[in-house]
Amino acid sequence: AIRSLEKAIAELDRLAGRYNAQSIQASRTLGMAYMDSGQYARANEIFASNVERSKRVYGPQDSETALNLSFQVMTLHRTGDTAGAEETARESVRLAQTQGASLSASEMRGFTRRYATALAINGKPEEALRWFDQLIAQEEAAGQLDTRHAATLMLRAGTLNILGRGEQAAAAGEQAVAAWQTAGKSLGAAGQIGSGHMSRPCSPCSAWRPSPTSSFRPPRLGSPRGSV
Repeated sequence: AIRSLEKAIAELDRLAGRYNAQSIQASRTLGMAYMDSGQYARANEIFASNVERSKRVYGPQDSETALNLSFQVMTLHRTGDTAGAEETARESVRLAQTQGASLSASEMRGFTRRYATALAINGKPEEALRWFDQLIAQEEAAGQLDTRHAATLMLRAGTLNILGRGEQAAAAGEQAVAAWQTAGKSLGAAGQIGSGHMSRPCSPCSAWRPSPTSSFRPPRLGSPRGSV
């Protein structure tokens, strides 16, 4: 899949020039493919390049640029740049909230989820918890009680654990597991790790950091805009 995508993007660039919308969309899928293979540094390069392309094609303040920034948040986490992940996530949320942004409510919630995660990983769990609480309320009001909602609940449980609120974290973890099962999906690696750590202290990341094979990521091949 990676080789095919790289060839397709190279051909698009040859025909339309480097700065074209089709290559940007295909590169998001390519970046996720590299993430799936555990090549996080390469995935980060792809997403960083996509941000630069987006600024040229759509403009630095456009919602498409915000979308590509939000994708890069994931690889910045995995390459250890937690401060960069927080800064990038914050900017993506800012752009997404500007007037005229062409993003769905579900996409906006995905941006928020990544931002709250970035805050928690970067040592700001109190602020992260406030964002997760708002996000859960929005998901429930919108009836979005699928695996994305379950992921938010599990991330909130991990954040509570970071704060040393073990009993609340355990209860929140059980709620997340129930939501995942109600959605009819397997809990996934991240959820299993998270639920296993809810009853004891953990490092800021170990309770809920997504693994390469977990379901705690946006849709990929079938949803190039990343609707989570």
